Amino acid sequence: MIKRLILKNRPSVIRLVIKAPTREKIVIKVSDPTKPNTLFTDRYAFIDNIEEFFVLMPQAPYYAEVSVYNERNGLRMLDKSFEVQSISSKDYNVPKYKFSKKN
Repeated sequence: MIKRLILKNRPSVIRLVIKAPTREKIVIKVSDPTKPNTLFTDRYAFIDNIEEFFVLMPQAPYYAEVSVYNERNGLRMLDKSFEVQSISSKDYNVPKYKFSKKN
């Protein structure tokens, strides 16, 4: 499953809710579709029920392409081994750190 999100170059948090009836190895990739070979995250997890994932993006592109697939089946249009219940994004407030100044 591939979904394009509009982030408008603002720091964002992408929230994914994934459901799998049996234990499956699910891969999550977030990339910039306008720049080849640019991955923001490429992770996997073993899911056996409903899991919620957060992808923090302190630097975000205008568009983000979120790919979710079962590693055993590969990237398919219709994969019945899991279900993506929701993909959403919201603004991320990047913490501001106060570093000591050099004398």
